[in-house]
Amino acid sequence: MYTSNELFVSVITPTLKHMNMSSRPLAAFLCALMSETGQSSDNHYGPFAISKTDHRDLWDGYLALDPDKSSLVRGLASQHRFLQDPEAELTCNLAYSVAIAAILLEKYDANNFTSLNFYELSRLWFIKVQKQSEIELTRFLTNQRQLIDELNKNAA
Repeated sequence: MYTSNELFVSVITPTLKHMNMSSRPLAAFLCALMSETGQSSDNHYGPFAISKTDHRDLWDGYLALDPDKSSLVRGLASQHRFLQDPEAELTCNLAYSVAIAAILLEKYDANNFTSLNFYELSRLWFIKVQKQSEIELTRFLTNQRQLIDELNKNAA
C-alpha cells in the first residue's frame, strides 16, 4: 500500500504533468479523493470509483474530440488490457485512473479547472461528476482535513 505522500509525488504529480494539467490543488484533491474512495464496487471502478458509463462517455463524447489528449491518455494504458476491458485500466493502472479523473473534472469546467482551489475541485467532483449531495461533499472535506494539512505542510 502506498502512503498519500508517495501517491502524490510518484503517481499523481507526474501523471498530471504528462497530461499538461499540472496544478498543486488538483494533485492534492486527487490524492485526497484517492485515499477516501479507495476501491472498486458496484459498477464503479478504481480508486476514484468511476462508473463504466462515465468512463465510456468520457471517451466517446469528450476525448474522441481531442486526439492529442486522447493520445496522451491512451499512452498511459496497457496495450492489451485496455482493448479487452477498458474499466480494468481504472482498477489496475493508477496513472491511467488519475488521468481519467482529471479529465472528468476538465469536462465540467474546461476553461479553468486547473486554477480551482481544493474546495472548488471537491464541489465540482461531488456535485457535477458524481452527482452527489452537499452532505457527501461536507463529509469528504471533513474527513480529508488532516490529509490536506499534511500535503500543505510537505509543500512548504
